Amino acid sequence: SGNAADLVNAIDAQPALDTADNVILNVTVGSATVAQATALASASTSIVTATISDTNTAALNTLIADSVVNAYTVTVTGTANAGDLLALDGKTSVQVGATGVTNLTGTIPNVQSVIAAGATIAISGSYGVTLDAAVGVAASDLNALDSGTTGLVNATAVTSVTGTIADLINATNEQTQLSTGANVALTVQSSSVTAADLNTLNAVTGGAVNAAAVTTITGTATAVNAAYAAGAGQISGLGDEAVTLNEASVAATDLNTLNANTTGAINAASVTTITGPAAAVNTAYAAPAGEISGLGN
Repeated sequence: SGNAADLVNAIDAQPALDTADNVILNVTVGSATVAQATALASASTSIVTATISDTNTAALNTLIADSVVNAYTVTVTGTANAGDLLALDGKTSVQVGATGVTNLTGTIPNVQSVIAAGATIAISGSYGVTLDAAVGVAASDLNALDSGTTGLVNATAVTSVTGTIADLINATNEQTQLSTGANVALTVQSSSVTAADLNTLNAVTGGAVNAAAVTTITGTATAVNAAYAAGAGQISGLGDEAVTLNEASVAATDLNTLNANTTGAINAASVTTITGPAAAVNTAYAAPAGEISGLGN
């Protein structure tokens, strides 16, 4: 045991100073650089105990993966790649001190693994996250990352996000905390949605909203027609949904436009008043019950 420089000199002095292959090396005075720790680990098959002076993951990950897991006390600060932190975690039996990390970068699985490794990797609750480019990211995963830190989650490199309409809205509605790309593509996995929610998603992205999984839309005739009017370049996959109106008063022209927008049945049972020209009103009443139902009173 002793300071790192003396220990390195001792093992470098062989054969003039012969040490056992399994000599236990403990840096008990000061700290060791990565180069010194690597030299000590290379010289012994036993555990090396040392506090490492380097603090960035690029340098720390040049520590060798030894035949035994050494007892390195490491402190990481600044920006750290999640994959590097996981690799570093495998090289020491001591909890990796990463509370000084201000920004965590990498893939979602790696970032999630770092966060989950609380027993072996200590992080703060105020780090930022910058995600690598990815497609088909789950909105629920983005929301979980967002709720786990007070820092900004930067997901602007993610090109497409999937999830329930509630999760998608949650992931895209507060760009100051969870930032998604201006043209991120969104895939709705909910079968039943409100027209207001579809229109909200359409407003937050310049990318396409894929609503092919939607089978039922609820809302006012105006809101539902707005979703249909967005077109395939903005909201795709629509055209055969069942529609349930939730308003008491509706314009006959809106009702007829809606009937033309979908081959699904329109439930107008909530409607008590229809306004508009007699011809338009009669057209709505003339639609078969399989197209517009709930009228007559």
